[in-house]
Amino acid sequence: MRHGETDYNRNNILQGHINTHLNETGKKQAYRVAKYIKRNNLKFDKIYVSPLDRAQETAEIVSGRNRNDFIIDDRLIEIDYGENIDGKCIAELDEETVSFLNDPLNVLPPKGVEDISHLMERVYSFIREIIKTNEDEQILIVTHGETIRAFFACVEGLEYFIEDIWKMPINNCDLFYIRYKNKISHGMGMM
Repeated sequence: MRHGETDYNRNNILQGHINTHLNETGKKQAYRVAKYIKRNNLKFDKIYVSPLDRAQETAEIVSGRNRNDFIIDDRLIEIDYGENIDGKCIAELDEETVSFLNDPLNVLPPKGVEDISHLMERVYSFIREIIKTNEDEQILIVTHGETIRAFFACVEGLEYFIEDIWKMPINNCDLFYIRYKNKISHGMGMM
């Protein structure tokens, strides 16, 4: 799932590795997901979370657990926009940067911005590891929009839709599911 809303989200400011916190709307979004999880009797054996506070706050609210129960994994961090772009309003960005944000598969990233192939490599590494170490377990992963897109791009069967994946909207606190069965994955949906 994606973290709840932050003031940066609300104001269209890029927040890759910047450590922001949930705003009141973000907390309300997370509590709605917590109710959904409880109503549907979803239980998670493990919770993997990005090292950024906005994801950890969301995981705490959604799961009702303390951060000490989470497995923090750096591979789940948001794309690194670099010091020249991170923290800037999208309306302030130059044409090159906007082109990359709109089409990261076909436009080279501006200097200092993490390449999409690197993002996908780290996400794929995470996927392979959790499949090997978490057989028959239900896992909650709380992360970020671009990281979720990379997740979907790495899922077997979905890679054929990679262009669409990078354009699909992923709203704050959207909760998705992926079922694993004898291969990287099969089935995907949004809750």
